Amino acid sequence: MKKIFSLLIVWAVALHSIQAQQGELKIKGNIKDLDVDKLYLTISADDVVVEDSVEVKKGKFSYTVKTNGFTAVLFDPRFMANVGPDIFKKITQGKFSVYGEPGDVLKLTGEKLSYIIDYDVDGNEINNDFVSMGHAIAPYLDEKLVIDFNDELEAYYSPSGGMNFPGANSKEQQAQIDKLKTDFIKEHPKSYYTMYHMALSADKDKLREYGSTLSDDQKKHYFGRLVDMRVASFDLNKKGAQVPEIAATDIYKKSFKLSSLRGKHVVLDFWGTWCGPCMQGVPDMKKYYKKYEGRIEYVGVACNEKKGVEGVIYRVEKSKMNWIHLMNGEDLNNYSKMFGVTGYPTKFIISPEGKVLGSFIGEGEHFYKFLDEAMTAK
Repeated sequence: MKKIFSLLIVWAVALHSIQAQQGELKIKGNIKDLDVDKLYLTISADDVVVEDSVEVKKGKFSYTVKTNGFTAVLFDPRFMANVGPDIFKKITQGKFSVYGEPGDVLKLTGEKLSYIIDYDVDGNEINNDFVSMGHAIAPYLDEKLVIDFNDELEAYYSPSGGMNFPGANSKEQQAQIDKLKTDFIKEHPKSYYTMYHMALSADKDKLREYGSTLSDDQKKHYFGRLVDMRVASFDLNKKGAQVPEIAATDIYKKSFKLSSLRGKHVVLDFWGTWCGPCMQGVPDMKKYYKKYEGRIEYVGVACNEKKGVEGVIYRVEKSKMNWIHLMNGEDLNNYSKMFGVTGYPTKFIISPEGKVLGSFIGEGEHFYKFLDEAMTAK
């Protein structure tokens, strides 16, 4: 059953400037040696993010998305690597994506290597650069993962804990991957692939400069908007910055807009159930929520959750965290990227007018002292 848990995604989808009438994006896949019974999907379209799944039979699957515009579909086979006795590690690199628009019929073919999918996409031109680079990188990435996971396994069984940490013996493969990406970006500065990977850059000055070279039409496109979102995030920790809109469904599938909280102070809390300091801070968070009841609202954004929305609901209800909770997404809906979050927890205090009053990384008295000052200021 579909789980609509967030409006904006991993970073997810924005519509084109010119909307098409609602249609269908059809995807048909045939992956050799795909040894799973199900693929888990994250579909980003029409400013809505939907989680779903599709059955796989002998490597074949078929899926249709009803959409008004540009759509991203992320497939997750949930491959696992054995790194110890009954110890398995999820392989995030096993995920693969396709992009399309209403009317497209995409044919996805390929094969599973050791840990990743090497695939082609026919049916439109949007995916061409991603597929081309995927083919070039696939053998090096797969070899790197084999080496890294073998090193982890060796480290587990070795009496000395092993001599190698993951990545120590795969530097050559990583260097090849980096060179392929760098060379492609230099040769194709305005391709969709380049826009996407530039949006991941941690070099603020380089990203600002790149963003300034995009045309208006490029900035309106999904991948151009990823670049703009990252550039905008660099200034969101500054006092007085206007916060962007978050339009989403919460963990209980209720529609939510950050702008609906105008008139109240807001604490936007980026946290995780896995984060020790985040959970240690819950009692104080609850104390201050009650202290300023009616004048303040909390919005929690759960990030990097391996157990998904079900795990967050369990923790929220068990800990009686009785405020608004959202799931972090991907691409344009990756709120942690949108706000430039670099550590957890990160809290933003937002004024009733929707402007940043302060941002805080970590859990400590400095946040609550500032919150008291903000709530009592005239």
